[in-house]
Amino acid sequence: MQNPLKKTLFALYVLVIVCMAAATVVEKYSGTDFVRSNVYGAWWFSLLWAVLTAVGVVYFLRHRCKSWSGIALHLSLVVILAGAFVTHVSSERGTVHLCQGAYISTCVMYDRHNQPYDAQMPFQMRLDRFDVQYHEGTDAAEDYVSQFTIIDHGKQYSGKVSMNRIFRYGAMRFYQSSYDNDMLGASVSFNSDPIGIPLTYTGYALLFFSLVYMLFDPHGAYRKLLRLSHLKKGLMMMALRSGSLLKLFSYTNKGKTTWFAPTDDLPNAMDREHQQFVRSICLLLGDCALASDYTQMDAVVGKMLKYQQKNGGASMPFDRRVAAERIYNRIPFATILFMLCLAMGIISFLYAIIRMCREDNGASNGGTDADPVRKKRSKRLHLTFFGASYAVLLLSFCALTYCEYLRWTISGTLPMTNGYETMLFVAWLVQLLALVCGVRLRLLVALGFLMSGFFLLVSHIGQMYPQIKHTMPVLNSPLLSVHVSIIMMGFAMLSFTFISGLTALLLRLVSRTAQPKMVQLQQLSLVFLYPALAALGIGIFIGAIWANVSWGEYWGWDPKEVWALITFMIYAIPLHARSVAQLRRPTAFHLFMTLAFMTLVMTYFGVNYFLGGMHSYA
Repeated sequence: MQNPLKKTLFALYVLVIVCMAAATVVEKYSGTDFVRSNVYGAWWFSLLWAVLTAVGVVYFLRHRCKSWSGIALHLSLVVILAGAFVTHVSSERGTVHLCQGAYISTCVMYDRHNQPYDAQMPFQMRLDRFDVQYHEGTDAAEDYVSQFTIIDHGKQYSGKVSMNRIFRYGAMRFYQSSYDNDMLGASVSFNSDPIGIPLTYTGYALLFFSLVYMLFDPHGAYRKLLRLSHLKKGLMMMALRSGSLLKLFSYTNKGKTTWFAPTDDLPNAMDREHQQFVRSICLLLGDCALASDYTQMDAVVGKMLKYQQKNGGASMPFDRRVAAERIYNRIPFATILFMLCLAMGIISFLYAIIRMCREDNGASNGGTDADPVRKKRSKRLHLTFFGASYAVLLLSFCALTYCEYLRWTISGTLPMTNGYETMLFVAWLVQLLALVCGVRLRLLVALGFLMSGFFLLVSHIGQMYPQIKHTMPVLNSPLLSVHVSIIMMGFAMLSFTFISGLTALLLRLVSRTAQPKMVQLQQLSLVFLYPALAALGIGIFIGAIWANVSWGEYWGWDPKEVWALITFMIYAIPLHARSVAQLRRPTAFHLFMTLAFMTLVMTYFGVNYFLGGMHSYA
């Protein structure tokens, strides 16, 4: 029964992806309204997702997943889909065009197929003032602001909306939409979704938590992978036993000091006594270890140290460098800080989202009738949370600074000589910026945690260099910056899996003994695939939250949104190797990863230069 169920699930999964991809192409030639009505808003499309979810749940239960991170992740997707369904069938949305000084009681509503119809509102609205705010010294719009009055049963309530700032009235949420050229009229959109929004936000919170927890769940697949992927230990074992990697013995001749391993060809100028000492000392150490004679081992190590001090000359590391290396080897700075920063980042963002929702509730009262005691308590809690987060970031920055100091002391040069050190330095800069600017823009503290956490994990990935310029008002949101940054980090890590896959396939073509290296490259790709998928998932759904805050719609089925979801779904397949046995083979895995990169190219370039849409920047 399980095999047919698996085939059914796989067929439905592929069918959903194909339908979404085809819809983006159809949209280019038939228009957005056509695909919204005939694909995304059609009954068969919703039914397809529902059947896929139902079959997936049955298969998951029969699969008996024992990983809490995996259970939480798949549960979050079910909750998000349930929230989307509730929103689809029960939410109401529309638009009202306001004129300055005029009382309006009619609006335009939209049905489930996005078809408009006229409707009567349960209250009246009047536009009091509309303003376009500009960046100082320029004619570039910074924000659009509509101030209006709601008249309900003889009572008046003041409201104000702008880009990325909504107004709540009961279960309704109002958003700035557009304005008239004469500045005397403005359109305000609204929706009502009292059940779908909390359910969807619950799914998002669970998703964010599970994606991050997936990376350091001690019983999860990723941590097991990290333990298996320390390939150097296995490759170095024979070399260590023979002593070929242990260049412990120095010899100075004509002012030049050279270090040798016991298995190296020793210079003829070295006297026979020294040669005999070098050849036999490691064997003696091995005999002592086998006999558990640790007293004799200490004595042998002491002799080696005296030999080094006598013959090492100026090449011997000074005491401070030795002490620094011992501390550095004892403390796994990058591992500890990676986990700390990602954990604090997700906590900070969840808190920011909760606080944002509370600010929306406060705005519904015009900010005039809030309980002063509750407001003071909320402010005190916010300051405490921010102070604690800032303190943790400061401690992380100090630890990373100390790590950089140790590496500088050990090497004697500025620690920026390779990709790993460069990324440590970039993570250090990110945390410094977050500490300096986070005092005024507190969301930067959470951003600093997340970005530095990913930089510490992916030390070889280059940093982004965003151009700074005035943006459209709708884009002036901290959530948008987070959304783009995290997705770009995910894309960068997925690019590495493409390079790894391409390298493995080329090795397969030119070498008959490429299998071990292909296995290593497969493990390396998986090391980056897990955090890349986490970054992509978090980035996509932070974008959904931003969209809901900005214009009241989580998901607009824009081509770039659709292709980002397709990319996420495609790259999730290799993480289910227990179900897709073919991808356990290195050749099939690398071929899949190489071809999967085309979805990323389509998301980033194809949408911009071919499909178009709201997210097109070409």
